[in-house]
Amino acid sequence: MMDSNWTEVIDLWSSNNAQVREQQQSARTSFLKSIGTPAPDETNALEERKCAARSSPNGNHGFHPDGGKWIESQMPPLEPDRSLFWDIETRGAEARTCANVHLYDLHPQDYPETLVGHEYQDGTKEHEEQYQWAKGNITFLELVQYFCLKTRLRECRFPRCRAQMAKLEKAMPVCEKWKSFRKWALGAASCQLSAAGAGYQWLDEFSAFQAEKLIELKKDDELPGDPVMVFDVCKVVYFLLTQVQLPCTTIQNGFLSYKKGKASSWVRYSGAMPQRVTTLAVKKALEKAAKLHICPHRFWNLAYSADLGRDDLPSLMELAEESPSPESFAHEGHSGCSAEFCLFSDVNSTLKKQLHKCASEDCRQVFFPPEELNDAVHQGRTTAWPTADVDLDHVTLSPPPKDIMAISHVWSDGTGVGVGRSGEVNNCLFMYFKKIADELDCDGIWWDAICIPSEKQARRKAISKMQENYTHAKHTVVHDEYLLQFDWANDGSPALALVLSPWFSRGWTALELSVSTSVKVIYRDPNDHSRQVIKDLDEDILAKMPLVKVGHEVASTVLQRLRKNEPSISDILMILRTRSTTWGRDRIAIASMLARAEDYDYEDSPATATVKILRLYLEVPLSFLLHGHDTVSAGGGFSWCPSNLLDSAPANIYDQVSFKSSGVAALIDDSGAAIAEWRYRTLTPADKAALRPFALHVSVEFRIRQTLEENWQHCLLLQSESAGLDRLPMLLVAATGISWPDESHAFWGVSLPFVDSHYVGCVFDDSAKKDNYRLSVGVRIGSAAGRPTIPAEEALGRVSTWQRGRILREASLAFRQIYQNRNKNQADKRRGKRFDANIVRSYGGMGTLGDREELDETHMAKQLARSHAGDAMGWAELTGLTGTVNGSRQHVEYGEHGEYEGYEGYGGYGGYGGYGGYGGYGEYGGCGEYGGYGEYGGFIP
Repeated sequence: MMDSNWTEVIDLWSSNNAQVREQQQSARTSFLKSIGTPAPDETNALEERKCAARSSPNGNHGFHPDGGKWIESQMPPLEPDRSLFWDIETRGAEARTCANVHLYDLHPQDYPETLVGHEYQDGTKEHEEQYQWAKGNITFLELVQYFCLKTRLRECRFPRCRAQMAKLEKAMPVCEKWKSFRKWALGAASCQLSAAGAGYQWLDEFSAFQAEKLIELKKDDELPGDPVMVFDVCKVVYFLLTQVQLPCTTIQNGFLSYKKGKASSWVRYSGAMPQRVTTLAVKKALEKAAKLHICPHRFWNLAYSADLGRDDLPSLMELAEESPSPESFAHEGHSGCSAEFCLFSDVNSTLKKQLHKCASEDCRQVFFPPEELNDAVHQGRTTAWPTADVDLDHVTLSPPPKDIMAISHVWSDGTGVGVGRSGEVNNCLFMYFKKIADELDCDGIWWDAICIPSEKQARRKAISKMQENYTHAKHTVVHDEYLLQFDWANDGSPALALVLSPWFSRGWTALELSVSTSVKVIYRDPNDHSRQVIKDLDEDILAKMPLVKVGHEVASTVLQRLRKNEPSISDILMILRTRSTTWGRDRIAIASMLARAEDYDYEDSPATATVKILRLYLEVPLSFLLHGHDTVSAGGGFSWCPSNLLDSAPANIYDQVSFKSSGVAALIDDSGAAIAEWRYRTLTPADKAALRPFALHVSVEFRIRQTLEENWQHCLLLQSESAGLDRLPMLLVAATGISWPDESHAFWGVSLPFVDSHYVGCVFDDSAKKDNYRLSVGVRIGSAAGRPTIPAEEALGRVSTWQRGRILREASLAFRQIYQNRNKNQADKRRGKRFDANIVRSYGGMGTLGDREELDETHMAKQLARSHAGDAMGWAELTGLTGTVNGSRQHVEYGEHGEYEGYEGYGGYGGYGGYGGYGGYGEYGGCGEYGGYGEYGGFIP
């Protein structure tokens, strides 16, 4: 029967699919409700129009002369001041529908889901043929102008459309040099939203997807035209795709007819727009940030977490400039900071004098006895201090509070312990926080300045469980003096202020934000600067998509990376890359707690903590393996991993695509090996000198050079083109044999064997050409320590031999089916159960984590055992390639004469021999036609 680990992984996979689809559907439904439904008169008018369209041989195109015909000779030169509307609506109050109903798709086709991929391919080819003529000397902007004119869009005055335009006007990006295009886009988007509210989609050829395809068409030419205008057009198209088109993809009138479009190319990933287009826009954004005296280090740090990297910086500055008080973003004292370094990052804030909230700054001290904290930690009690009816002369932990307010702050503001006696805080500061707790109906405070014990063992234990204080708090309150000087506004600017604040630059506050269930942030009251307002992060500050400013969306995305229940490995790397701590060892501690490593101890070494974190995950980005550091161990599990998680290849603005695309993750089995598909090549004698080690320590360089000198024939050079790793080093491994998937490793769906290998290191291959690397081979990195290496060509030959085996292919096909009878109540072992990104996934390929479809549920043995299948069997029983031989599990080794070491010629077909489930099994009786393996005797294909 199937191993329980398999059951858990399959359940998780299916659950992940269901959750993501449910979230998408919920967001879409909410969005359509916000648009508003048409009145009965409009509904009737649209029905009449639909009937007329169905009776027309050209469908709705009958109302749009030459709608789909693009003629090069008719394309006018670019005129930025020209109106792009066909005309202005002349109908009066009697108008029953939108003026642009000629763009409605009144009878969309209902494509079966199985044809979507085929339809997408056909549509792409059709599009390329249709616009082949546009690849010539026509500029991108001329093409966009012609596209706008061909829609014959009218300047609509229909009430429902005007209502949508009012919302869009506040959110759509500006077009500095092509205002008529923005006006056209506003009109198009408002009428399209109005159509979606009535249950209709726009015609395919005039959708935002089509505009994206025009960008794709000219991208190879670097989108010729004025770079400022081109960048503005790209911003607007991105807005139309993500905030108008995509939310309308499923409508009540049927499936979206335009199955060919997906906003998944240039608009999604950093570095995807031509540098010629983005450079000037980013330069201007940096100049504007400098004028506002924003710390360059903090501003550049946002590029690491933003979806478009540095290309999102202009949208952030657009948000700042449009705010009521742009000068409020200034960081005082940061004139000496650079993009790489902030002067305040390594300041020892523990020596900062404690803050006073009283005008006199000479109030009394309140003492919180540290010995009570020591006892509470050892006894497993809370260290939060009660605030209801507190006696400031005799503060005690008893009785424990029920509803706790946790304080998230930065010690550089003076809200830490300071230079005073342990356990003492200024009375005015404590009473300030107590008042906020009272407002939030909390009767206790957890504040690290007075809640972490001083005794060594108690302190270690308390810090190891630091996150629990924020997890269990009713509210977490963010206090930052920078934000207390920033006026609250309901325009998205508070989100930008939050990500630019000193609070957002610290490591511990990242953890506090991540684990808190309710987060409140204190801003200044815009109507009375002597007062403050408390705002909810999720309800008031984060963007409510869609129809929000792009800068607000970007800032919210940066914040939401920290609001995930279980951040991915790439999230953790990005989060800590841009944050500082007073003590270096705190960084791996924070990473452990961000990952929710339950068995973490503050005394753990970085290597121990790293392994504890990675055991929680089912996958890591391939770029994670491309580091130049010493590894956790010389062989075996996690021997591919740097000895400190935070030394792995950093998530940066150039390789974010590797975290978002499907098929670019390495899967981790339960033994700690990393398994993925790679392009590969073997080595030549010249490579010993030609390959340049990527090593950040001399010991790493020695290991690489020693392996190349002594065993270059045993090495493979691995490269993953799909992960966008062409700018990164290649991976060097040493082959040890072949390895088969094993259900006990919680790994599935692999139909071919892997090359088993040891991790060696990373090298630069200066002579590399795409043609030098072959497609593609599965590699398992993390072979048992001490296992001898073999020639790489021999290992590849074994893989090739097995690939040609018909019986093996049939068995593997059966094994890839999903069991129907699954135990859905398996306990969460919190080992190898997390994905690296929140996408809908498919199964059935080594390292291939696609976003195409949900799981297909069939009987496991349907293919191989046909209608005679009895109990479902695991891989070992189906193939005999791994299994129990004399009571011990063995790896299969391919012998020199076509036999199997440890199996004596594969006697009776290994796992099938005498196997009860197949014994006397009809055509399989005694292996029936396969008795003695028939034509497959000895299994030499």
